Amino acid sequence: MSVRKKPIKKVTFRINEMLVAIISVYILLVSLQMWLLFGTINKALDKENLDFAAYSAIGSVVIFLCTLFFLRYVPDIPTGQIKKSEEENDNAY
Repeated sequence: MSVRKKPIKKVTFRINEMLVAIISVYILLVSLQMWLLFGTINKALDKENLDFAAYSAIGSVVIFLCTLFFLRYVPDIPTGQIKKSEEENDNAY
């Protein structure tokens, strides 16, 4: 009985779709973070609205932590090289 496997092109297309979505979210978050940092620097140099500078600095740090959190969703891209843990499991028996 033969088992039909999914075509490779379809799987790589799904991975590419996911990577495009993740990169798009990263671009959005980083651009928002840069905008907040720019606002922080401008308002801190004016010395008039220091409340806005503090809130935008806190918001920028929160967005930075969100980008670090979403970094775990980037999948391992197959390079054709065998990882060390896989080599150890093959030699175990």
